[in-house]
Amino acid sequence: MYVSGRRELMMLLVSAVGVLLGASMFGPISIYGIVASESFPAHLSGTAHAVVALAANVGAVVAGWPLSWVARTFSWNGVFLLLEILAASSVLLILLSRRIHITLKAKEQ
Repeated sequence: MYVSGRRELMMLLVSAVGVLLGASMFGPISIYGIVASESFPAHLSGTAHAVVALAANVGAVVAGWPLSWVARTFSWNGVFLLLEILAASSVLLILLSRRIHITLKAKEQ
Protein backbone atom coordinates (compact mmCIF):
# COMPACT_ATOMS: atom_id res chain seq x y z
CA MET A 1 0.00 0.00 0.00
CA TYR A 2 1.39 3.34 -1.06
CA VAL A 3 0.73 6.41 1.13
CA SER A 4 1.01 9.58 -0.94
CA GLY A 5 0.36 12.39 1.53
CA ARG A 6 0.30 13.44 5.13
CA ARG A 7 -3.49 13.07 5.37
CA GLU A 8 -3.40 9.46 4.21
CA LEU A 9 -0.56 8.70 6.60
CA MET A 10 -2.51 10.12 9.54
CA MET A 11 -5.60 8.13 8.54
CA LEU A 12 -3.49 5.00 8.38
CA LEU A 13 -1.98 5.70 11.82
CA VAL A 14 -5.40 6.36 13.37
CA SER A 15 -6.70 3.10 11.90
CA ALA A 16 -3.69 1.18 13.23
CA VAL A 17 -4.16 2.67 16.70
CA GLY A 18 -7.86 1.73 16.59
CA VAL A 19 -7.03 -1.87 15.72
CA LEU A 20 -4.45 -2.08 18.51
CA LEU A 21 -6.83 -0.55 21.08
CA GLY A 22 -9.59 -2.94 20.09
CA ALA A 23 -7.30 -5.93 20.38
CA SER A 24 -5.96 -4.81 23.74
CA MET A 25 -9.40 -4.02 25.17
CA PHE A 26 -11.38 -7.03 24.02
CA GLY A 27 -8.62 -9.64 24.12
CA PRO A 28 -8.65 -9.91 27.93
CA ILE A 29 -12.46 -10.05 27.97
CA SER A 30 -12.34 -13.06 25.65
CA ILE A 31 -9.69 -14.72 27.80
CA TYR A 32 -11.78 -14.16 30.95
CA GLY A 33 -14.72 -15.78 29.17
CA ILE A 34 -12.65 -18.79 28.16
CA VAL A 35 -11.36 -19.22 31.72
CA ALA A 36 -14.94 -19.04 33.02
CA SER A 37 -16.11 -21.57 30.42
CA GLU A 38 -13.36 -24.00 31.38
CA SER A 39 -14.06 -23.59 35.11
CA PHE A 40 -17.74 -24.55 34.98
CA PRO A 41 -19.51 -27.77 33.94
CA ALA A 42 -20.28 -28.17 30.23
CA HIS A 43 -23.98 -27.34 30.57
CA LEU A 44 -23.17 -24.01 32.29
CA SER A 45 -20.15 -22.94 30.25
CA GLY A 46 -22.11 -20.65 27.91
CA THR A 47 -23.85 -18.94 30.79
CA ALA A 48 -20.57 -18.49 32.66
CA HIS A 49 -18.95 -16.96 29.58
CA ALA A 50 -21.88 -14.57 29.09
CA VAL A 51 -21.90 -13.42 32.72
CA VAL A 52 -18.15 -12.80 32.75
CA ALA A 53 -18.24 -10.93 29.43
CA LEU A 54 -21.15 -8.80 30.66
CA ALA A 55 -19.38 -7.97 33.91
CA ALA A 56 -16.17 -7.04 32.07
CA ASN A 57 -17.96 -4.76 29.60
CA VAL A 58 -20.11 -3.12 32.26
CA GLY A 59 -17.02 -2.59 34.40
CA ALA A 60 -15.23 -0.91 31.50
CA VAL A 61 -18.17 1.42 30.88
CA VAL A 62 -18.90 2.23 34.54
CA ALA A 63 -15.24 2.97 35.34
CA GLY A 64 -15.36 6.09 33.16
CA TRP A 65 -17.33 8.33 35.52
CA PRO A 66 -15.28 7.83 38.72
CA LEU A 67 -12.00 8.12 36.86
CA SER A 68 -13.11 11.31 35.10
CA TRP A 69 -14.19 12.77 38.45
CA VAL A 70 -10.80 11.92 39.99
CA ALA A 71 -9.06 13.45 36.95
CA ARG A 72 -11.05 16.70 37.28
CA THR A 73 -10.55 16.89 41.05
CA PHE A 74 -6.97 15.67 41.51
CA SER A 75 -5.51 15.82 37.96
CA TRP A 76 -4.18 12.83 36.07
CA ASN A 77 -1.62 12.14 38.75
CA GLY A 78 -4.50 11.29 41.07
CA VAL A 79 -5.99 8.91 38.50
CA PHE A 80 -2.73 7.02 38.10
CA LEU A 81 -2.20 6.92 41.87
CA LEU A 82 -5.70 5.50 42.34
CA LEU A 83 -5.13 2.87 39.66
CA GLU A 84 -1.80 1.90 41.23
CA ILE A 85 -3.47 1.50 44.63
CA LEU A 86 -6.27 -0.62 43.11
CA ALA A 87 -3.79 -2.81 41.22
CA ALA A 88 -1.63 -3.33 44.33
CA SER A 89 -4.66 -4.20 46.46
CA SER A 90 -5.86 -6.66 43.79
CA VAL A 91 -2.48 -8.39 43.76
CA LEU A 92 -2.49 -8.52 47.56
CA LEU A 93 -5.99 -10.05 47.63
CA ILE A 94 -5.02 -12.64 45.02
CA LEU A 95 -1.91 -13.61 46.99
CA LEU A 96 -3.85 -13.83 50.26
CA SER A 97 -6.63 -15.92 48.73
CA ARG A 98 -4.08 -18.25 47.19
CA ARG A 99 -2.41 -18.72 50.56
CA ILE A 100 -5.78 -19.50 52.17
CA HIS A 101 -6.50 -22.05 49.43
CA ILE A 102 -3.13 -23.74 49.92
CA THR A 103 -3.65 -23.84 53.71
CA LEU A 104 -7.12 -25.39 53.34
CA LYS A 105 -5.79 -27.95 50.89
CA ALA A 106 -3.02 -28.93 53.33
CA LYS A 107 -5.56 -29.39 56.16
CA GLU A 108 -7.67 -31.72 54.00
CA GLN A 109 -4.72 -34.03 53.42
